[in-house]
Order: sequence, then structure tokens, then C-alpha cells
Amino acid sequence: MLRWKDKSISDMDRQKLFRNSGAYLLLGLSMVAMTFFGICTPKGNTLMLSGSAAKIGGEKISQTEFQRSYRAMSERLQAQYQDGFESIKREIPKYVMQQLVEGRISNIAAMNAGIEAQDDDVVRVLRDAKAFQDESGKFSSAAFENYLRSNKHTEATFNSDVRRSLTTQALQQFVSSISYVSRKSAALDYRFKETKMEADFLKIDASMVKITVAAADVTTFLDDAGKAKVKTYFEGHPSDYNTKERVKARHILIGYTGARNASGVGALRSKADAQKQAAAVLAQVSAAGADFSKLATTLTDEPSGKTRGGDLGFFAREDMAKEFSDAAFAMKAGQISAVVESPFGFHVIKVEEKQEAHATTLEQATTGIATKLLEQERSPAMLQQSADGILADLKAGKSIDDKLKMFNTKWETTGNIASGSSSLPNIGGGVDLVDAVARLAKVGDITDKVFDVRGTKFILRLKSRVVPDESKLEDKKLRELAKTSSAVAANALLKSYQLSTRKNLEEKGKIWENPEYTTLGKASNGPSGDDAAGG
Repeated sequence: MLRWKDKSISDMDRQKLFRNSGAYLLLGLSMVAMTFFGICTPKGNTLMLSGSAAKIGGEKISQTEFQRSYRAMSERLQAQYQDGFESIKREIPKYVMQQLVEGRISNIAAMNAGIEAQDDDVVRVLRDAKAFQDESGKFSSAAFENYLRSNKHTEATFNSDVRRSLTTQALQQFVSSISYVSRKSAALDYRFKETKMEADFLKIDASMVKITVAAADVTTFLDDAGKAKVKTYFEGHPSDYNTKERVKARHILIGYTGARNASGVGALRSKADAQKQAAAVLAQVSAAGADFSKLATTLTDEPSGKTRGGDLGFFAREDMAKEFSDAAFAMKAGQISAVVESPFGFHVIKVEEKQEAHATTLEQATTGIATKLLEQERSPAMLQQSADGILADLKAGKSIDDKLKMFNTKWETTGNIASGSSSLPNIGGGVDLVDAVARLAKVGDITDKVFDVRGTKFILRLKSRVVPDESKLEDKKLRELAKTSSAVAANALLKSYQLSTRKNLEEKGKIWENPEYTTLGKASNGPSGDDAAGG
């Protein structure tokens, strides 16, 4: 007789428990038969391993069992992902090990609860499985033996697999039978999940907070440890202190057939025509009062140049084709080039700004870096202090208009959210933010604390709440909700019990996994049975 939290099950109850389990297992057997009869291991998915795969509670997971599960999962994922299979193939051994270990733990959890399939339950599965029946519907020894050979099973290992599956499924059914959620509880759950809210929020980030660093603070900071921090920062940001000569320019490109990246009309133009057109463009942009940027949007063949007025931003010599850079870097700011030919076509270039190369020494950069590091150190505390000050004023009913102006921020809205949401739209964060809004009693109420989401501070205020009308909830719908809630509760109870079983086994050192299996293993011609070395 089984007892679970003072609930007893008689032999008659046990028969009922295992009767339904067999139905699920028969479906599983059919799938296994289809998976393995006459099918080879997918190319490149054979594992050459040695020793047992794992030991759980003193029971081995054999190499053969691991290979069998590995092949099944490989075939299933290969069919599902097709060309993408190669990218996930290396993860398969890890997932196979996880499934096998969790299966054993679930079986141990069931047996610890007093649930265990018996020989007659296994016999019933063999008798009823269509995969093992002849044309007259009777059990066929030949079909059964063929199945065992195809899947590298002995009768004993097959019976053990069936017994474990029946036992685990019976535990699942039993937990479902004792998990009950009333319709009243389901109605409360419905009300919680279907309640719609909207929140206003203030966002304050580090860029909004002004931090003052005095010269005396910098002097104090620059002890031996401070100087070391400054040097590390300087060496880690070379581009900030050693800049190359750069030019900011616009250009108009005229392409031709055969020029690199030529497209559209430019790809159809002859080189001679392109050169003539470039000369005409030069005349247009050089005319008094001409707007180079505006002309570039209509004259250039470069697609991105049409939307940016030919703007290239700042660039170094090596960023452009040599012919282009030689011309641009030889000009002064404000000058327009002659027609320049490069592998991309003919260009007319206007230089807008030039920056000379500049190298800053560590000594020259020290004060600036020390100031920056002090600002970074003080920023989190100053940010929190500023946000706390705004929250305190709100709670006290004071106006915060001046502070909103000072921090250049304003109230924004999340839009509608459900009480059971995992995060707030336009903010993110976790369920703690959603719960904080849900706990606010009435519209206009403000949360009691400032929330931090990835370094940005948020203050939340309830804008609206719409509660569903439970009187319109039909009895049929309520029963469905109660059934669903019961299933969720059963799954949570089962997971909790399985985790407790795993923890108990781990504490006793009764879970061992062969690392060779989960890292794809090493090529081996060694032993390949349950008696092989390792585990």
C-alpha cells in the first residue's frame, strides 16, 4: 500500500493508476519502433565512448542506452533543423545525458513514494503493443525479438525501461490526482491574470546627474593606487589619446560600367560619359552660391550619399581609396577638388574640416582621467540620492517640476500590462516591478522605493487599473480554468519533489556523470558494455 502525505492507495487504486500509464507508454513504444527499425545513425553522429555513461543512486546508465538515446535525438533534431543541425550537434550529448539522468531521478522519486510498476504491468504493455503483434492481433515473439535486436536491447534491459517509464508516469498521474484547485481559487486567479494596469514612470540615468569633482579631490585620488588606475585606463583607451590625421568631407560620385560597386544608372554609363558628367558636376558645385550638400542628393550615384548629401563624416587616410585620400588630405577646409578618379568612378570632393594628428602623454592626460574615474565612482551614489530625493518630494506632495527640468526628464507610460506579466513595457526589469505596481491601492499612488534596472533608476505611479467582471465568467469556463490551474499546481509539486530527490542524491554523492560523454568523448576502440571501465 502506498502512502503520500497521509493519503493511501489500495491495490485496486494501483491497477487504475497503471492502466492509463500503459496507454501513454504504448504511444512511446510505437515512436521508438519507427525511430529505430532499419534506420542508421546519422552521418557524423556516432560516439566512440568507453565505460558507463552515469550512475544514479547506484544504478548504471549504460553506454548502449546512451547511444540509443543519442541516435534518437540526433535523428529528430536533424529532421527538425536540417541545414542548421550542424550548429547544435555538439550540444546533443549534454542534452541526452540530462534527459537520462532526470529520468532516473524521477523513477527514484516515484519508488521513494511507494509507486512502482510490477511484472504484470510490463506484461500487459507487451501484450497490447501493436508493434509486437502478428496479423491475428496476438503477441509475436519474432516481432519482439526483431525489435530487441534492432535497438541493442536484451529482454531484461527492455523490461527495465518499460518498468521505469510506467513507474514515472504513474507518479505523474498520482500527483495530478491529488492536486486540486477549487473554482473559487480559479476565479481569483482569473481576476489576477486578467486585471489590466497602466503605470507612469520617471527615468533617471547617470547622464542626467551632474557630478562635481574639485581639484583637491583629484590630488587626494592620485596616490600610488590612483596613479595605477589612471595608467591602466590610459593604456586601455589608446584611441582617446593618440589620434590620427583625419578629414571630414562630402563627395559626389559618378559611376560607370566596370567601376567597383557600380549600380543603377551608373552601371550603364560609359567611362567617357562619366568623365564628362563629372566635369559638369564640378562646374555646378563650384558656381557662386551653390549648395554642395543639396546638389549631392540629386547628382551622386552613391545610394547612401543621396540621403546624406554625400557626407562621409571623418575618416583617416587608410579608410578610403588611395586616389581619394591623396586628394582630400592635400586640400584645405572649404576647398573643392578637381575631378578625382578612383576604382569606384569619378569623384568631386569638398573638404569641410581637418583634424591634425595628436598624441597625448600619460602626464598630460592624468588629471582628466582622474576626474573621469572619480565621476564614475561617485555616479551610482549620486544617481540614487537624486532619485530618492524626487521620490521623497512626491510622497510629501511637493512639486517636482524644477527637478524634472533639472534632470531633463518627464513622466512616461508603460502602456497596458497584465498583472501576471514578467516585465514592464518600456522599462524591462523583472516581476518585482510588476508586483509593485499591482500592489498600489488606487490611481495616483506611487511605489515606496526607487527601482534599479541595469543602472537606470525608475519611480512608478499607478495610472489606471481595469478589473474583469467575474459575473460574466461562465461555469464551463470556470471549470476549464480550475482544471488548468490544477495541472499547473501538479507540475509544480512534481518538480519540487523531483528536485528534492536530486538534492538528496547529490548530498550523498550518488549522482555521477561520465564527463567523456558530455564533451563528445574521445575516439576509442575499447570495451563497450556495462562492464566497461569508468563508472
